[in-house]
Amino acid sequence: MTFLPILERELRVRARSRPAYWTRFAVALVGVLVCLPPLLWSGPFGSGATIGPGLLTAIISAAFLVSCAACLLTSDIISSERREGTLGLLLLTRVRAFDVLVGKLGSAGLTSLCALVAFLPMLMLPVLAGGVTGGEVARQALVLPNTLFLALAAGLWASARGYDWLRTTRDALLLLATLVLVPVLVGPIMRGIGALGPDLGLLSPLGS
Repeated sequence: MTFLPILERELRVRARSRPAYWTRFAVALVGVLVCLPPLLWSGPFGSGATIGPGLLTAIISAAFLVSCAACLLTSDIISSERREGTLGLLLLTRVRAFDVLVGKLGSAGLTSLCALVAFLPMLMLPVLAGGVTGGEVARQALVLPNTLFLALAAGLWASARGYDWLRTTRDALLLLATLVLVPVLVGPIMRGIGALGPDLGLLSPLGS
């Protein structure tokens, strides 16, 4: 359990930073801005059967982008320690490389999970509007933590390999874009030739 001190240190550092507070506010504000246009434009003229699905798609899409953006939280989390010269000092102690990875991933994961939780109250709006069941909302919402973990892991992989923050951020975004977009784009092509088409798109969180 030697990763717990690292996790505590990272959480204390994030708790003192202003971005930790403003991120949750910004996520909630984005959710409100996403919900307002469908409700204002479709409310007087549409029915619940048309408002609910469109509203759910908008909210899930915004939450999906927020989950993908979590890779930016871990894209410089280890490379910054390497630049400051503190990574070697950590490894001189009883801390192992696995403990550093788990501690860094845990701190960034808790921060991004708190931001994602800000979307949970808004997921009930499509159910209240009509045309959407609670099961549909739950099934689509289950993909978001999976996407969040994938984005955090992609950023951590890029950060462990690089030194410069700009390069590690670029590598994290490219890796995540490849994992998300390539199965969805290649799936129809493979389905056209009758090989692995229906299943290949499910490898992507976007397909799920």
